[in-house]
Amino acid sequence: MPQQNQPKINQVIVNNILWFIMSFILAFVVWVLASTQADPVTEQRFRTRIPVSMEIDSGLVVVDQQTNSVWVTVRAQSSVHENLTAEDIIVTADLRGYGTGTHTIELETELARRGVADTQPRQITVTLEEIQVQQVQVAVNIPADQDLPPSFTRQPALLSESQVVVRGVASRVQRVVAAQATVDLRERRDSFRADVRLVAVDVDGAIVQDVTVEPSSVEVSIEIRQRDDVREVSVFPRIDSNSLDDGYTLASISYQPQTVFLIGDRNELANITTPLETELIDLAGRTSPFEIVVPIVFPDGNNVPTLGEPNLTVLLEIRAQTTTRQFENIALEIVGLANGTLQAETSLTSVVVLITGSAPIVRDIDAEDISVILDLNGLAAGTHEITPRVRVAHTEVDTSGITINPASVTVNIREMSTPTETEAETG
Repeated sequence: MPQQNQPKINQVIVNNILWFIMSFILAFVVWVLASTQADPVTEQRFRTRIPVSMEIDSGLVVVDQQTNSVWVTVRAQSSVHENLTAEDIIVTADLRGYGTGTHTIELETELARRGVADTQPRQITVTLEEIQVQQVQVAVNIPADQDLPPSFTRQPALLSESQVVVRGVASRVQRVVAAQATVDLRERRDSFRADVRLVAVDVDGAIVQDVTVEPSSVEVSIEIRQRDDVREVSVFPRIDSNSLDDGYTLASISYQPQTVFLIGDRNELANITTPLETELIDLAGRTSPFEIVVPIVFPDGNNVPTLGEPNLTVLLEIRAQTTTRQFENIALEIVGLANGTLQAETSLTSVVVLITGSAPIVRDIDAEDISVILDLNGLAAGTHEITPRVRVAHTEVDTSGITINPASVTVNIREMSTPTETEAETG
């Protein structure tokens, strides 16, 4: 009897296990459905671009890449999207094992939260080059426009380092021929000593970018002395201002050079009276800016050797003086009124005109040259405020310098009356 009941017990156990498994699966499905409805899975692009992290072998450097950041689209539950930050997303281009040259690499994306990510673009093109190191000579550069004045002389520059190391990608390092230290001596009157920054330059003297110089600076020492046979003296133009025409003024003077360098015996140079002057510049007939080259006049008429031409280039700006004249009782001239149908009466018959401008022009204006016009063209019957227009004949007067007093005139326009039949018969 017990042996007959054993299969039934086993069957009951199996059935219970199956029901348990089915119940668990059903509960799991219900839980998943409920979770999905409460926190659905969506696909969204992250709001900012994510930088691409480059992994490369030592001794190589990236010299060109298609892009350094990408868009990332994440498929995850809404709660993940709400809390996702840029730090949770890592995009990597794994270039380990790749040598120099241009390579197209699939991007790898990792999420710190549960989800699936994709990048746009999915791959990028990267160019690798080998890092190169080489030694170059240090060269001191003193541009011509930054050198000492001729009355001073300098000794060759002394350097704390004669050679330095240049490091960078091979294609750029191979262009470097020297590390250049540029020194400005324009304001120097004593010996120079300072740390000067170095820049890598090519054979044409152009700066080679994206390389490093080690050390980045050197100490430069230059001994500077004043020459005994050269004297720097000031010089200025001599101008006959009394020769300027009436109505004009000398607005400004500029000239180059403002000093000259005399060469000769030290004692003789010390006896020269300074400052030096030029020949007299005549302004007669000059009415506009002009440039003139005039020679320097030396004391006692003895020419002294100079470094460069013993002349001054002088720029003189001559302007007409400004003046104002008042013209009274200038009659008003009406134009544009419809003939035969309208007539006009003005509150004034004349106005005052003020003209401000170049003195030579304004002083030649007569009252007869001025017309003050009231333009009534297109106006209908009624009362109107009209701004007069001024016209000055035979001259070039800037209209911005003309003022009318009063600035407006009242004009009453009315229709002309027609004779009645009785008036016509009586006539």
